[in-house]
Amino acid sequence: MSAEYTWKGTVAATAIVSVYPDTSGNFWCDGAADEVEINAAITYLGILGGGTLILGIGTFNITSPVLIQGIDNLIFKGSGWTTVIYHVTPNTTDSIILIGDRANAALVSTGIVISDLMIEGSNQITATEAPEVIQASLGIDFESPLADPYLTNNCIVENCYVYNTGNDGIYGFYTDNIIVSKNFVSNTRSWWAGIHFHGVARYGHWTVVDNIVMSCTHGGIRHGAPIIGNRIYECGNEAVEECAGIITNMGPVIGNFIQGGYYGIWGYADVETIAINQLVRSDSGVSRYYGIYIKNHSEVSVTGNTIWSHYYDGITLENSQRCTVANNILYQSNRNGIRLIGSNYNTITGNIIRDPSKGYPNASQGILLESTSTYNQVADNIIWSDHANKPQYCIKEAAAVDDYNNIHDNLVIGYATGAILKSGINSQVKGNTGYITSGEPRFASGPLTAGVANAICFAWNNPETQDILIKKVVVEVTTAGGTVGSHLDVGIADDAIGTNRGTEFFDDLLLNTVQIDDSWVAGDGGTQTKWVFCEDQAAVANDWVVGQILDANAASLVGKYYIEYIGR
Repeated sequence: MSAEYTWKGTVAATAIVSVYPDTSGNFWCDGAADEVEINAAITYLGILGGGTLILGIGTFNITSPVLIQGIDNLIFKGSGWTTVIYHVTPNTTDSIILIGDRANAALVSTGIVISDLMIEGSNQITATEAPEVIQASLGIDFESPLADPYLTNNCIVENCYVYNTGNDGIYGFYTDNIIVSKNFVSNTRSWWAGIHFHGVARYGHWTVVDNIVMSCTHGGIRHGAPIIGNRIYECGNEAVEECAGIITNMGPVIGNFIQGGYYGIWGYADVETIAINQLVRSDSGVSRYYGIYIKNHSEVSVTGNTIWSHYYDGITLENSQRCTVANNILYQSNRNGIRLIGSNYNTITGNIIRDPSKGYPNASQGILLESTSTYNQVADNIIWSDHANKPQYCIKEAAAVDDYNNIHDNLVIGYATGAILKSGINSQVKGNTGYITSGEPRFASGPLTAGVANAICFAWNNPETQDILIKKVVVEVTTAGGTVGSHLDVGIADDAIGTNRGTEFFDDLLLNTVQIDDSWVAGDGGTQTKWVFCEDQAAVANDWVVGQILDANAASLVGKYYIEYIGR
C-alpha cells in the first residue's frame, strides 16, 4: 500500500478517510486514485460486520467506482457537500458509488446509508441507453441480480448533492426498501431521470421524499412508492412520451411541486393516487405540454392538484378506466382542461377549470371526451372562462361513439360556440347551470311582492343560455292583498319593469282571495292555451316573465309563483 494508506491503530466500527493535506484520518488520500483508500476502509469495516465510514472535507479523485459490495450495515458519510467524490477519467462509464452487483448475488449489500456528500460526474460519458439495458455513467448505483432480485435492500440516501452525472443520479436495479430523502440532484444527462428505480416491487419499497431535482434531461423522478414532497424544476424537457417531472407506475404521488418539462406527471401501470401536487409553467420559456397524463391504467385517483398554464392539456386519461379525477384546479390550459381519450367508466367531479383553450380559442374544450370515451360521469365541475380566448365548448363529446356519458350538475360559463355538445345518442345531460338540453324539465319559484296598483309583483328572467318553452305558471296567494278589485296580469316581457308585457299566462287573476291559480285554468284567470316561447337570458326582448298588480292596491299580499319549463 502506498504512503497515503496510513495505519493509525484500531479503528473499531468507525473509520475516518481524509484527503491531503489533512492526514488525520485512519486512511488518507493524496488526490490520485483515492478509491483505493476508500475501498480499503470499506473492506476493513466489512470485516468488522459494519460500521461508520466518515469522509473528511475535500475532493476525493477516483479513477474507478467506490465499491460497497458484499458488506452490510455500513454508514458511508461525508462531512457535508464540501466532501466531493469526483471521477477524473474522461468519458468514463463507471458509476461513482456502486452498492451491490447486477450479476453476482454474493456481492449484494443491505443496511447501507449514503449521506452528506457530493457526487461530481462531469467526466462521465452521456448515456445513450437506459441504465437497465446498459449499466453506465450512474451516480449512486444500487444493484441486485435480475435472477435474484431485491437482495440489495434496506438502504438510505440522504443529504447528498448529485451533480452532472452522465446517466441517472440515484439509481436502483431490482432493489427493495430504499429511502431517498433530502437530496439535491442536478444537471444529470440521464436517459431516464435524476432519481430512478427500475423493477420497483410494491408500495413502500422505494420511498422518495423531500428531494430537490433540477435540470435533469429526461425526467425528474422515475418510479418510487411513495413519492412525496419533492420539488422538481425543469426536468424532462424532451418532447417524447414518459419525459416528465415524475414518471410513476405505482404511487402514491403526493404534495410535490413541479415546474417546467414536457409532462408534469406521467402515470401508468399500477399508479394509485396522485394528490395535492402543484404543477406550474416554466419560467425559462420551456412549455409543459401536459400536466398529469394517465395512460393504460385503471382505478387511479387524481385529486386536489393545482395545474397552472400548461401548453396542451391539464389532465389527460388515455385508455384508462374507473379513474377518479376530483377537486383539481386547472388554470389557463392552452388547450383542454381535462381530456379523456378512449377512456371509460371514469368519474370527473368537483374540478375547477378556469380559462381553458387560452392558446387555441374556439378549438379546444373545458372537458373533452373523444375516441370512444363512454360511461363516464362528468358532474359538479365548474368550467368558467372570462378570458377573450374562450373554449369552443365547456364540455364536449367529440363524436357519436362518445356515448352513454352522464353529464350533470356542472356550472358552465363562457364559451365560443356552445356550453355543452352532446354527441352520444344515449348520453344524459341534465341539471347543468348555464345549459339546458332540449326537452329537459326544470322548475323555478319565487315570492310575490305586495304593492300598489301598477307595481311589479314578480319578475323572473330566463336563467338559461338557451331558449326555453314555458309549460305552466302557478300563482299561490297565501295572504290576500287586502283590497277588493286587485288583480294580477302575468306574461312575457322584455325586462324586469314589464316593458311590452303580454298576458300569455294570466289576465285579471284575483289577488284578494287565498287560492292557487293555474295558468291553464280559465276560471283562475288563466289564459294559457299552448306552451309559451321565452328567449335566452342574453336576449334583449321576450326573456322575462313579469307579474303586475292592476286596478287596486295589494298591500297585504303574500304568496309565491311557480314556473315549469323545458329546454327548447
